[in-house]
Amino acid sequence: MRILHVIDSLASAGGAENRFVEEIIRFDGSVEQSVVTLFERDDLLPRLRDAGIPVRCLGMRASSAGRTFPLAGLRLARIVRRERPDVIHTALFHADAAGQIAAILTRTPVVSSLVSSADVELRDKRPGGARRRAAVLDGIADRLAKLSRARYRSVSRSAAQTFLERSGLSPERVQVIPRGVDLKSTAGANRAAFGIPADAALIVNVARQDPRKGLVELIEAFAVVLARVPNAHLATAGRDGPETPAVREAVARLGLEDAVTLLGFRPDVAQLLAAADVFGFSSFSEGMPGAVLEAMAAGVPVVAFDIDPVREVSDDGRLVRLVPTGDVNALAEALVDALTAAAVAPDPDGAAARWVRQHYDAAEVARRVQAYLVEIGSGSQAPSSPSRAVETSPSGPVELGRGTLVISIDLEMEWGYIHHGEFGQRYEERDERSAIARTLEVFDRHEISATWATVGHLFLDGCTAAGAGAGAKHPEIDRPPYPWMTDDWFSADPCTTAAAAPTWYAPDVVEMIRACPTHQELASHSFAHMIAGDPARTAESFAADLRACQATAQASELVLHSFVYPRNSIGHIDELGPAGFRCFRGTSPDPFAGLSPTTARVLKVADRIRPLRRSAAYPRRVGDVWNIPQSFLFNPADRSHLRAWVLQAKRRLHQASRESSVFHLWFHPQNISQDPEVALAALETLLREARHLIDSGRLRNLTMVELASELDALHDSVGVRAHA
Repeated sequence: MRILHVIDSLASAGGAENRFVEEIIRFDGSVEQSVVTLFERDDLLPRLRDAGIPVRCLGMRASSAGRTFPLAGLRLARIVRRERPDVIHTALFHADAAGQIAAILTRTPVVSSLVSSADVELRDKRPGGARRRAAVLDGIADRLAKLSRARYRSVSRSAAQTFLERSGLSPERVQVIPRGVDLKSTAGANRAAFGIPADAALIVNVARQDPRKGLVELIEAFAVVLARVPNAHLATAGRDGPETPAVREAVARLGLEDAVTLLGFRPDVAQLLAAADVFGFSSFSEGMPGAVLEAMAAGVPVVAFDIDPVREVSDDGRLVRLVPTGDVNALAEALVDALTAAAVAPDPDGAAARWVRQHYDAAEVARRVQAYLVEIGSGSQAPSSPSRAVETSPSGPVELGRGTLVISIDLEMEWGYIHHGEFGQRYEERDERSAIARTLEVFDRHEISATWATVGHLFLDGCTAAGAGAGAKHPEIDRPPYPWMTDDWFSADPCTTAAAAPTWYAPDVVEMIRACPTHQELASHSFAHMIAGDPARTAESFAADLRACQATAQASELVLHSFVYPRNSIGHIDELGPAGFRCFRGTSPDPFAGLSPTTARVLKVADRIRPLRRSAAYPRRVGDVWNIPQSFLFNPADRSHLRAWVLQAKRRLHQASRESSVFHLWFHPQNISQDPEVALAALETLLREARHLIDSGRLRNLTMVELASELDALHDSVGVRAHA
């Protein structure tokens, strides 16, 4: 297999260039590689040559790249005809365009890169002439993508979604594979090497000086921090850019010359992070925020603006502190709180660091990228994993006749924490049990039924390590060979009794749910919270897991009919029906896909103010089970967003009543136990509104299986009607 990589340049100051090199030098010897650069910037060339990868440059000028990339494509086509690679792999905009031209001319498969989640929004903020040029280039790129039949590797789901909305291409053309992080330990925290006082309360930022990085906002927030933390110090690392004059002006205007260090480009960012107390990240736009991952891997607390890419790399924001995007005061407040809490050294073995090791290890990411390129180069067009950018469904959405409130709760206890770092800190099991009991009281008070998706192991009142596996724990359960797992999946299982380890077994909680006067459904959340959508999970392994869940429940005289995927990672849906399940919690397609960027942006703003008809969620038939899509995550831990959250939830309830759609609320008991008084008050407010709509006949409340049963009856008798 021959792979020809094409990239704009090998400039060492670029994050994308560095990560590109780090990935391909990790490819194994089963592929033959070469690299072509468009521009004469070869700082990283020695690393490729040391790895035995030949490099050549087309000698183009970066200043005229917007006009000359067609010529670069012609020159590249000559190389392709001569070397006959099986696949062309391109990175960065001009290389993508040149590589796709070469692919058209030579009929060679091409895989290009998607690295930014907000190109369209940024384009529209530029001055008139620059905006028009950017729009023309985007139009050319979309046309080339169609003509070349390009496939894409996206570094994030948000980047993929932005591109698909703009281009109108099929989601099957995009594979989401994040950038990896080098997990090698650093040499230690030597602040003197950066000119930073040893006793400073140090905030670090790593970003080039570009408007999208929000460095002026970070400096303005830091001025507030310094007034409250007199020994605070801010150090930023990143090459100069169009925002450099504004950054320097902000430092001077606020009198921060002695408290802010502008380091410029640094090759030793890992050492800088090791010296930090807090990582402050103020970007308004990212593809995949590698600097956030590097800080998390170093165990440094992260404070960031609440943008989708940061949520994506931090377990939906659970492992970092998020504040409203652009809110300088909120950023300052969060930084002060983080500095105050940072009395201990960064924890490289904490939940955030474990999350990065499990999901973003550079060696595993390189293996996935190589496998994808080999798949495309070999002519295989079938998806190799369930991790495509957008879930598709063979059937259309179904009208319900009346709005429906569905609530599902992911009951995991220790199983949700131990492998995935669901929450940033350990919890006391008594807090979670109390939260469950109080939540059930609220449900009963408002006569609301919910679906409790419970990890199968929690049904047990104890277990032992003895068995057919020569003392192995749960030898009857198949362990997928997850490449990011080093230990056995059940290595942490205490194999004892519920009395001795109440966070691993919860038959009392199961009985508490069953005893609620208002009916509650018990459903499945897998046997031990194993990920179904990971490429390592086979259909046979997932089917065996489902059988184990049913067997465990049957011991409690239960049959489970609804399934909630751990981590919402959906895969092997075809195995649900044969195992007795009738529905699962899934997703809905993006309601604004296919619209022009401007139209989509306007409608999204309007949808937040008053939810539109097109954003309503409806069930869909997938094979022989129903996708009952999630609508809203209940997570009231951040008080700054609480009022907005309750208001948005109420609006979605009324949308469901207007559009005869589903409002599917979901959460973990841990979302309640983190701040139970606040959380339960918010839940009470929402359920009072729901009860008012139910009593007035505009809404109903069903469990997942109750809704699936109704849909089955419609499907079997007269057929279901698709929503237009």
